[in-house]
Amino acid sequence: MASDTLTACGPPLLSLWAVYVAGCLAGLGWGLTVTMSVRRAAPDR
Repeated sequence: MASDTLTACGPPLLSLWAVYVAGCLAGLGWGLTVTMSVRRAAPDR
């Protein structure tokens, strides 16, 4: 029964997870880029 539910929910859940992970990575990369550009614009003294 559990495996049946898993098979039924597998593909949509997997694509959702993939989208979530991709968004997370994109957000991290964007944040890093912004941080680096800000550091370059105003270096710490």
